[in-house]
Amino acid sequence: RIDEIRKADGEAHKAARSNVAAKRRSLEEAMAAEPVSQSTVDSMILELSAAQTEMMRLSTGTRMKVMQVLTPEQRTKLKEARSAHKGGHHKR
Repeated sequence: RIDEIRKADGEAHKAARSNVAAKRRSLEEAMAAEPVSQSTVDSMILELSAAQTEMMRLSTGTRMKVMQVLTPEQRTKLKEARSAHKGGHHKR
C-alpha cells in the first residue's frame, strides 16, 4: 500500500524537484548577469521559494497518506527510525 502511494505521488514529486532545480538555475543566472538586476533577483527568489514550498507540500501530503495506512505500532517504529536518522545526521 505504501509503495502504491509513493508510486502515485512519484511523478508530481519528480516534477516539483525539476521545477526547484530550474528555479535555482534561473536565480544563479540572474545573479551572474551584468549588470545584476535586484528586481530580477528578487523575483527569482520568490519563484524559487514558491517551488520549494510546493515540493514541501507534496512531500508532507505523501507522508500524511502513508501515516494513515500504518498501524499504531508501525507509526511508532517509523517515528523512532526518523529520530535515529536525524540524530545521526546532526553528528556530522
